[in-house]
Amino acid sequence: MGADQAVHRSGPVEDIALSMSGGQGLDAVIVTAASRSNDPVELAGRLARKRGRIIAVGDFSMEIPRRTYYPKELQLRLSTSYGPGRYDPSYEEKGQDYPYAYVRFTEQRNMASCLDLMRDGRLKITPLISHRYPFNQALEAYQLLDSKSGERPLGILLDYGCAPQDPIRQAPLVTIEPPEEKAEISPIRSRKLDSIRLGILGAGQFAAGVLLPRIAKIPGVKMARLVTARGASAEATARRFGIPGFSCQEEDLYSDPGIDAILIATRHHLHASQVIRALRSGKHVFVEKPLAMNLQELEEIAQVVEETGLTLMVGFNRRYAPLSSRLKAWFSPREWPLCLLGRINAGRLPEGSWLTDPEIGGGRILGEVCHFVDLFHEWTGSSVSALSVQGLGSPTDFPHRSENIQVLLGFRDGSQAVLIYSSEGGSSLGKEWYEVHGGNRSAVLDDFRTLDLYQGTRHERIRERHQDKGHTGELEDFFSSLKEGRSPRLDFFSCLASSKVTCEIQSALNKPLG
Repeated sequence: MGADQAVHRSGPVEDIALSMSGGQGLDAVIVTAASRSNDPVELAGRLARKRGRIIAVGDFSMEIPRRTYYPKELQLRLSTSYGPGRYDPSYEEKGQDYPYAYVRFTEQRNMASCLDLMRDGRLKITPLISHRYPFNQALEAYQLLDSKSGERPLGILLDYGCAPQDPIRQAPLVTIEPPEEKAEISPIRSRKLDSIRLGILGAGQFAAGVLLPRIAKIPGVKMARLVTARGASAEATARRFGIPGFSCQEEDLYSDPGIDAILIATRHHLHASQVIRALRSGKHVFVEKPLAMNLQELEEIAQVVEETGLTLMVGFNRRYAPLSSRLKAWFSPREWPLCLLGRINAGRLPEGSWLTDPEIGGGRILGEVCHFVDLFHEWTGSSVSALSVQGLGSPTDFPHRSENIQVLLGFRDGSQAVLIYSSEGGSSLGKEWYEVHGGNRSAVLDDFRTLDLYQGTRHERIRERHQDKGHTGELEDFFSSLKEGRSPRLDFFSCLASSKVTCEIQSALNKPLG
């Protein structure tokens, strides 16, 4: 297959290495072994010439034998599996390439070189293929691969049935159900829909674990088409929820005249552009928070909503929680301002989480603090007229600073709200705690599990059997509004107001003092 020499470990390995190198030893030894033994690193040292290089790619013990490595002044280098760029989100996910002059062989350039060698016949892989299966017999191939006894395959090739004269053409990864004949959707919100065909854009952990199971139980809503970034996740999620159409192309949703509404649950930096495209294609939209990453995107979205007249709702679920509604009713009707306190014990995110990436996730203010701003809007029934914010640590300490903030909000009706948001609390403490005071009444909401109501000496406790943060309620309201031709209780202007305040909090935190 292109190697000059090959020898089993039990053979005369060192003799062959010396013979190939005129008795000097090898210039470089690449160790790709997987072993708990220290033998690979010891053998590599003996095979290398003086001042030679040992490159560790495999997973093996690396107790460096000084008596071998020190006299030869050997260099030990570690290399990730595909080369420079591996495990670097800036390279692998954002497409920021390394300069050619400084990094000759990146992950992608290594792959290109490998393909060049295969094309030129210098790297021969045909002898590695021990078995071939048509794709519809893939199950048998995996059973053979997993077999503990009998025939042991070296390389298994799955044949997708490509035409020999067109080796680039691949069979489609997924199949798309042809859309039903349907009249073009009118851009008038008052148009009622007897049934709703829903397109889903993104199916990550939250969408698949929280949203889709609830939508599946709502009468009159059919999940018709699913689009995700990866074909495997699209197919797996589609099969789980009985979604007939699935693919990796956004355009499949926008161009389908049979889709009435689109649920957007992708990463945050994609929301604004996807919302705009969905609205302009004539679809109603439910988008998970945040609505956008900055004020400019919010203004663009507002203009498109005004132009189309379609329904756009953001996933601010907490105002739909049953205990949240009970708390609001406790202070209604009222003629006095409210004093509100929210303490959020957010907990730490895993290091390197995309949520804290300023370009992709936007940080936790945009991604989560927006929930609590909207909740205060709901309880006061008023809009924010003033705000101030303080962050923990220095202004350059991102994301730690934006994960630990205190926000003071002033409302036009005279209400005041203090929000304490921290990632540094103990994990045994509940996540959300709210206190509301006004008109000789008080309320304490603990993690959407218990609500304590106080008036004078009177005290009433309401306890939920299961925590309910309003996800079912928000989805039911959204789809009901489409069926009934009305705006949802959480209308676009409320979504826009909460989103703008959240962007202002982010901006205020980033401003230097003075």
